[in-house]
Amino acid sequence: MSKSTLIAAVAFVVLLGTALVTLREKPERGITRVSFRDITPTGVTRVVATGKNDYELRRTDDGWKLADGRPVNGTAADRLVEALPRIESSAVVTQNTSRFAELEVDDENGTAIAVFEGQTPRAEFVVGKDGRAGAHVLVDGAVYTARGVYQSLFRRSEDAWLEKKIFEMPFDTLSRVDVSLADGTTYALIRQEDDWVLADDSVLPEGFRFDSEVAAQLGRALIDARAKDVLASDPGPTATGLGGAVDRFVMKGDAEAVELTIAARNGDDEAYARASGWDYVLVLPDHVLRGLRKTPLDFRDLTLMDFDPSKMTRVRIYEGSRELVFSRASPSDTWMIESATEEEPEEFAFDPKKVDERLAAVAYSRASMQAPNGTVAESEGPVAGITATDADGNEVALAFFGEFDRDGVQGILARGNADDQSYVVPAFARTNLTGGLATFTGTAAPAGQPQFDPAQLQNLPPEVRQQLLRQMQAQQLQR
Repeated sequence: MSKSTLIAAVAFVVLLGTALVTLREKPERGITRVSFRDITPTGVTRVVATGKNDYELRRTDDGWKLADGRPVNGTAADRLVEALPRIESSAVVTQNTSRFAELEVDDENGTAIAVFEGQTPRAEFVVGKDGRAGAHVLVDGAVYTARGVYQSLFRRSEDAWLEKKIFEMPFDTLSRVDVSLADGTTYALIRQEDDWVLADDSVLPEGFRFDSEVAAQLGRALIDARAKDVLASDPGPTATGLGGAVDRFVMKGDAEAVELTIAARNGDDEAYARASGWDYVLVLPDHVLRGLRKTPLDFRDLTLMDFDPSKMTRVRIYEGSRELVFSRASPSDTWMIESATEEEPEEFAFDPKKVDERLAAVAYSRASMQAPNGTVAESEGPVAGITATDADGNEVALAFFGEFDRDGVQGILARGNADDQSYVVPAFARTNLTGGLATFTGTAAPAGQPQFDPAQLQNLPPEVRQQLLRQMQAQQLQR
């Protein structure tokens, strides 16, 4: 061995030894192990945290609460107490106080935890930052590695501990929603088997297409609603607005009815609310408010088309002077390119399945909103679109017109065969649905993935066929 190699080897051994001493120092006599394995999680009645995060969790007959009585997310609290017996280690990282700040177990960065069973203290420790195997835990002057236990279980703010899901009612048990808005609008939605309908549809204009799925979304929005905050004290009806005009939602199911009352006045994109089962004023965020404040006209079916794509035998796609036509002798035959005004791209390989996918996307294309009356003049011709014809010569068309830009809403004006109304669709919808030859190039399906056969759809239940076609439409629009 050369002299330089020997020197390098010695230096490496010295550095390795120094690192090992730094990372795993020998414990002082009498401090060799920490173990809370004798703590029974169900026996823990109180957890007090101080330092980087201050909170106090109390187990009550009504579940976990903060010290001020506000409800705590029971799942998160249970995970904390269930982790306590897992804090068991003989792996001492250090007893050197100069390293406490680095490991975040010092007074400034650490979270000190005290665990009680009744009035009896059961454990005291400081949770620091996570290492590779688990959190660093300071007990009696020594820092240990608690394997499989991480700081996120303990280092949480009071706000993070709060239970913010408002209702526990399962959606499947919901049978009726009564709505009374501050502007005087009142209506009720009821479940009829698997459909949601208006209890009184006389409030709808003639020819209105009601969407049961959109109506069901209101029920789901109520069931899934989460508060932005739970106030520790009530500011009073004048400050919250709950003493004036309110929006009221009453849900009825298998159990007794529950109610959500929301102040009509918003502030900073939020509103105060009260709910059944809550003794505290809630703060609801803007996205929850938008999902709940619906009128009957908001349940319009925004599907643009009404036809069975599996029965079509001719498809014409056009945009300006570009035109592409596909045809087949019958619905059971394979699609062929009948004509095209554009040249085929290099290495083009036509995939007939792409025509089926395009038709499915057209069949379940949806608008963003109904266009204001008179937006599309009858004299204006479409600038792009798709027409599909069945074996009997019946034709359906989806036509795209000019751009729409009003009140912060941008898109493309469109009209389908579902009704005689004009709608606004996203710009990408027109781009993807009227794509040319290049979008019909074949791509091999992943191994084991079946190819789409439109004939198979004819034998499926309507709701299953509808779901599959909508999935195909989503895939087509994402390309």
